[in-house]
Amino acid sequence: MQVDVINGLQAWKKLRKNWEAVYDGDPEAHYFLSWAWIERRLATGAGQWFVLAVKETKEDSDYVAFFPLKMHTLVNKDGQFRQDIAVAGSPSSDYTGFLCLPQFEGRALPALAEALLDRHW
Repeated sequence: MQVDVINGLQAWKKLRKNWEAVYDGDPEAHYFLSWAWIERRLATGAGQWFVLAVKETKEDSDYVAFFPLKMHTLVNKDGQFRQDIAVAGSPSSDYTGFLCLPQFEGRALPALAEALLDRHW
């Protein structure tokens, strides 16, 4: 599986049809993962955001899973900085997470976890 990092609003907006197709195909999808909801969260929310997008191979044009995330820089009590990461829908919604076409779930979820572990936080 190929995991790409989408972190520009223009690049992300180009994925709308693909996002909506995965949303429509994911039986666990809900309003708080809809394009309209996530777009507002990414465009207007605080913090730096990125979307992990999974496709079967590097050559494929369509993604099969999306995981929208936000990072916030916080200061600990001792003055040290840290990065907190959260799903992009929080804290505005109780239900959030990722989108995935069901037939790819078994491979996409481990690929997302590996991509998160590989990032230099």
